[in-house]
Amino acid sequence: GRWTVNVPGSRVWVATDGVYIAWHSAAEEIVRLLVKDGIVAIPRSPETLLAILADHGLAQRRDDGELYWLVTPHVLCRNGKGPVLRCLKLSSPEVLFPHVPVPPPTSIRLGKEGEQVERIAPNEKGLLDRQTPVSAPTAVAVGRPVLEAGEATPSRPNAESAPEPTRSVISTPSLPAEPRIPSTPDPAAVKAQPKPAALEWANQNAQPGENDPDTAPERRQPATSPSVPVAESLPMAHALSDSASEPQPAEFPRKNARGQISLAELLGEPSRPPLPQNLPQPRLEPHRPRLKLQGHAAGRVTPSQEARLTPAEIALLNAQPVLAGKFVACLDRVEELRPVADRVFVPLYKTPFDDGDLLPLFDSDWLWRDFTQEGAPLTRRVNRRRGFLLTIPLSALFCQLGELDWGIPDIGSLPEAKIARYHGYLAAVLEKARPETLGDVDTLAISESQVEALARQLKASTRDVEVAVLSLRDAVKIPVRKTLYIRARPEEVASRPG
Repeated sequence: GRWTVNVPGSRVWVATDGVYIAWHSAAEEIVRLLVKDGIVAIPRSPETLLAILADHGLAQRRDDGELYWLVTPHVLCRNGKGPVLRCLKLSSPEVLFPHVPVPPPTSIRLGKEGEQVERIAPNEKGLLDRQTPVSAPTAVAVGRPVLEAGEATPSRPNAESAPEPTRSVISTPSLPAEPRIPSTPDPAAVKAQPKPAALEWANQNAQPGENDPDTAPERRQPATSPSVPVAESLPMAHALSDSASEPQPAEFPRKNARGQISLAELLGEPSRPPLPQNLPQPRLEPHRPRLKLQGHAAGRVTPSQEARLTPAEIALLNAQPVLAGKFVACLDRVEELRPVADRVFVPLYKTPFDDGDLLPLFDSDWLWRDFTQEGAPLTRRVNRRRGFLLTIPLSALFCQLGELDWGIPDIGSLPEAKIARYHGYLAAVLEKARPETLGDVDTLAISESQVEALARQLKASTRDVEVAVLSLRDAVKIPVRKTLYIRARPEEVASRPG
């Protein structure tokens, strides 16, 4: 009920070619709502969220692979100009309107200024003439007459009268294709064809408008070479196919594109057979973003490692190039890092990271705060070393780049059939967990023995059940307490007895 459609201030713009969302403001509102609901283990960057949606088929990329679509709604234009909105385009309108009719479309301009294409809604066809400057024709006017201000649309008095020539932005003449004549036929074969029959055949197969004097000149181009009359050139083409048994004169050596004759042609050697014309076209791969790192780690990721990254993972790193450079540089100091609480522990100053990186890491949602500790500090100590824990997605990504088998839960590498099953595991755990408050944080707690019993009921391994909880929710397993804690959402705590 907060988002409006196709009015000034709207987040959603329904056009004739799809549904667009003004993404920067919309992403901030989405993240704010999710955090309010207790879902904190999500990216905060609009670009990262957009890349994830595109990777999962919910958002559509442009033909050049870019994520953002540049949209200028007509209702925001004044004197032919208006703001350009950076939008997400949904892959299908049903993503946002699954159970209600899609609202009527509005007219927009698509693309950057100077290269905009009009998308005119059927009920707003007159809006373009009122708002588009005459000096800046747009793609919608191609092939249609350009009318001056106050000029009425010309009407045809009847179907038999020829239309008056009109001015158009782009004139595209349609020329008949010339038949190819590979060699000159025998003159005797040409004379053998009766001319009256040839003329009758030519008249029957003439293109409409060829003999009309009022047709545009470019529509009256001869169908053959100017040096050969039409009446004689048509029988010549038939003579080539009908007189295959007659001896043909020797052809001159053929020249290449540069006007040169090959040695094989001069020696009379047989030429290579021509290549087939209908070769299968190579399948174009979808646009894949390239990894852009800054600092001395720019060349640390090999092409094979980058090929294993998903577009969403590449977008996650590209959104923070400075932090990503330090993140990748940690691959050279793997011995300083270790797995802790199902995440990667990164010591400060033993790696490229220092105290100045803590807040940027937290703001980028790369750093995980242990909500089971008082005050949920940004850092923790492991073996007398002070450092921080990466979130589970970043931890899994680090292990993937470093080819480390540290047992980090990574639901993103699972097939979709298993992901649906993992959601079932999570639902079963939430049903059995009990509410517990740690400091000022509401949690849902479940013991290790309860998880094991639940795994037997679900006919799954205990580790699979734990991975489902750790991957899908902000959760942590405390071995000394033999308990799995899940950060609770407000509605989950309110619905349970104290």
